[in-house]
Amino acid sequence: MDPRNFLDERGIFQFESLKYRSDVQTQTGVENVLRNTPMYNTNFTYTNNAGKNVSIKYSKAFMEAAAASKVSPYHLASRVKQEVVISSTMMSSSVSGNVAGYKGIYNFYNIGANSGANAVKNGLKWASTGTDYSRPWNNRYRSIYGGACYIGKQYINVGQNTLYLQKFNVTATKRYDHQYMANIEAPNNEATKTANAYGSDKDNTPIVFSIPVYNNMPVSACDIPSGGKNPNNYLKNLYVQGHAFSAPFALGDTGSKTYKTTVANKVKSVKVVASAVSTAATVTGTGSKRLSVGKNTIIVKVKSASGSTRSYKIVVTRKSAAKGAVNTEAVSKKQTKSGKTKKTSKKPHATKRPQVTKEPQAYDEDLSDADSGE
Repeated sequence: MDPRNFLDERGIFQFESLKYRSDVQTQTGVENVLRNTPMYNTNFTYTNNAGKNVSIKYSKAFMEAAAASKVSPYHLASRVKQEVVISSTMMSSSVSGNVAGYKGIYNFYNIGANSGANAVKNGLKWASTGTDYSRPWNNRYRSIYGGACYIGKQYINVGQNTLYLQKFNVTATKRYDHQYMANIEAPNNEATKTANAYGSDKDNTPIVFSIPVYNNMPVSACDIPSGGKNPNNYLKNLYVQGHAFSAPFALGDTGSKTYKTTVANKVKSVKVVASAVSTAATVTGTGSKRLSVGKNTIIVKVKSASGSTRSYKIVVTRKSAAKGAVNTEAVSKKQTKSGKTKKTSKKPHATKRPQVTKEPQAYDEDLSDADSGE
């Protein structure tokens, strides 16, 4: 998060102010962004609300959308360029108006286009429904204009007015929440795309950057994690199959807790199940564990991709056998003085039952989980 790690001519674009600035943002600047796309210096025709056919340049449409949404027209043009431009002569089907089931519907910003095989149709479905943000987007202008209003209302005009702040929301509004993207490297990655979108024209285009400065920052920039390997060594879940812990596993536990469970004497083994939060981490200490009578300590370890290990502790207490119960784990072999073993008799020695004269004496120990008697 240290902004000083990204103050170069590429990374700095994650701090580009995405607010509308009529004094520095011009239609000529928008044309610079749209260069080498099918929208560069190009008109399109649409039918306005009065039923009149209007011809307008893409660059002017972005300027009008920017004035209404209070979002930088350069950002709007760059976002569209990243979302739907395939080459200098081709754009994606999101803006063709010819997708089956969504004829005449356009989505220049791919809003609502969730990932997957039907991403384009998901976006067009969103663009065709509802009445806010000038929907349905049944012409190019409504899509450019309405999409800008959506971006402005949801992000830019509530303070998250840079790519950096759309990921690391340290603004006063919904602080630490309302993130546009999950990928922690997204601002830096998108900065590269934005810089490429401007091309060499960025040297001649007025751009405003908004770079956060934190209190108590160290003198030098914080080091970027070395190696780029995932340091996450947390567990996502942990349990003993068929036996509940006295206190349930808590996601986010640092390994400071001890998870306890008690089983009957007849339970000779348990199965420990766990999985890591990161798919790059490895988990050891799980699987079938044989139990002795009394306390059994089991350690589950998570090793991150970067090599750091975190341990989680489980204590399984196996109850003692009930009084008078046959010991099913009796040793079947005896050690002779010579060191050799010899088999015991096939039949165990008979165990004398206590003589009962009146009522049987109640045992103090809970026998509900004990083995059944003879």
